[in-house]
Amino acid sequence: MNWQAINVAWDKANSRYGFDPIHFDDEAKQLLHEADDDDAQIEAAIDGMRVVRNENPSFFDRFDYEWAFDAAGWRRGLEANLQARMLQMLSQMWVSPNRPDTAFYDRVVSRYTFETGTDPCTPFHAPIDAVNFITVPFSFAEFLNLLVRGFIDSVAGQNEGWAALANFDKFDREAPVSGFLRQAILRYLTNDTFHPSFPGESPVDLVKRKSTWFGEAIETGNVDEETEIPLSNALLDFALAHELGHVLHGHEGVAAEPDLRLEKEQDADVMGFALYSTSWGWRDEVLDPCPMGQALRILMGPLVFHLFVKWHLALRQAAAFAKLKLKDHNVNVSVIKEDVGDSAARSDMTMKQLGFYEAQIRGRGAEFSETGEAIFRGLAKAGSAFTMEIFRSVQSIPDEDLELAIEAGRPLF
Repeated sequence: MNWQAINVAWDKANSRYGFDPIHFDDEAKQLLHEADDDDAQIEAAIDGMRVVRNENPSFFDRFDYEWAFDAAGWRRGLEANLQARMLQMLSQMWVSPNRPDTAFYDRVVSRYTFETGTDPCTPFHAPIDAVNFITVPFSFAEFLNLLVRGFIDSVAGQNEGWAALANFDKFDREAPVSGFLRQAILRYLTNDTFHPSFPGESPVDLVKRKSTWFGEAIETGNVDEETEIPLSNALLDFALAHELGHVLHGHEGVAAEPDLRLEKEQDADVMGFALYSTSWGWRDEVLDPCPMGQALRILMGPLVFHLFVKWHLALRQAAAFAKLKLKDHNVNVSVIKEDVGDSAARSDMTMKQLGFYEAQIRGRGAEFSETGEAIFRGLAKAGSAFTMEIFRSVQSIPDEDLELAIEAGRPLF
């Protein structure tokens, strides 16, 4: 395995499926893949991989990941960072006495794409020519940031962080909609005309300039980082662990039959949790600001990931209903209904799995503090309630502002 073979497989993936809209656009790639700080970020990620290799040399003796240590092959710092995270999980699972009997540990490659599509936007596993690509779209990183920040902003109001979750009762219906959530809504509504290298004024910027409601939308701003960083890292890592679960099970493609699709997702979740919990060590430092014990921090991964899936689906549904209200029939209602059905079944499954995970952790002698349990319960309660907050926020948009955003998101051709 080497970068040449990886790049050939990735070319084929994009010729066949178009995973990355800028893959064959040299001008856009030059603009978006040559950030000044990428070299330093790539080297930092490779340093992290070296630590992992030193800790678990038997994994790297058994599987060929030497190519991952060649900085010239990586395009973005984030892409190399994703690879380091996955190698840490895979190698820890390999040395675990409870490792699954599977041969699918090798040829896993992270890809960060500038896919801006939002239906859906979570990472996915794509096996191409025996290369297991784990692809993380630009839109996932974008909506992860906006929705997590919007959630914290809506719960806390005044940057109270974890204490706000522990004391959460309900959202204030009179409070203004979070600027981060407004940005997420606007980004979704203008998705069809969005491009990360858009020249001049983007559709998002145009709407923010003309609209009062969307004029308060923000991407960056004051938010409690001691809450945001742990939540975001837990979410990202479990999303990767879930996709690695598909790899270790040898899954290929998406099952057309709903029950089989749900079964595969459940299998990937269970395997993902094993990967996530087994590789806990380094993540404990990243989540250090979180005032919960290790056991609840581990449970936070699957909880926050599945809350994110519900939030994003709520955004899609709310936007579809808003468009239909304005007689915009360019909405695929059948796809939304199918996603709602899948989401409901997946949500029920997830809550049962969380109970199983908790029993598993308690069985290993883990302790749950009263403070930690209060925060975790508050996170689950507030996270579920935020789904309805997304609907309420979209419903509160004045018709003229909504029409402006929908029109800006309408493709010219």
